[in-house]
Amino acid sequence: DDPTMKKLFLLLPLFLMLSGFTMPKEKDLVHIDDIEWTKQTLSERLEGKNEWTDEADTSGKFNRIHTLLYFEKGTATIRVKENKVAMVDFRFTSKREAKNMLNDIGFGVSKNVVDVLDGKLDGYHVVTSDKMLIFAKDSDNFLLMVVYDQGAIRDFMDTIDKD
Repeated sequence: DDPTMKKLFLLLPLFLMLSGFTMPKEKDLVHIDDIEWTKQTLSERLEGKNEWTDEADTSGKFNRIHTLLYFEKGTATIRVKENKVAMVDFRFTSKREAKNMLNDIGFGVSKNVVDVLDGKLDGYHVVTSDKMLIFAKDSDNFLLMVVYDQGAIRDFMDTIDKD
């Protein structure tokens, strides 16, 4: 029981605060009301050309689906409902890129996320006040879904509650 160590331990939060440690800050990557701006921003973020497919959604849950065609760091699919970005799916083959995007969207890397990255946990989801994030591993791919549509979030939560 060294009193000096206790004092140093108590000062640790102060050092972290002074060193500028902050929670991940969300980058401005998605504007729900501006699909074209979101396409441009995501293609730049993923170091791809701003070239997307445009197709109807056969499931009927969304109106249009746009998928980035050329990408370096990962791929993105934007699901549109009533001319708004309702959901963005990301797919990465690199753990590092998956972590970077989790930080960029302000989610950060928790223990559960690390467990998904390491294959110890199939998936993880969290609901915030304005969106839902689902993170999962599928063979060699890391899947990140960000849902902005409140109706889709409610539908998803209803299916979770029934399980």
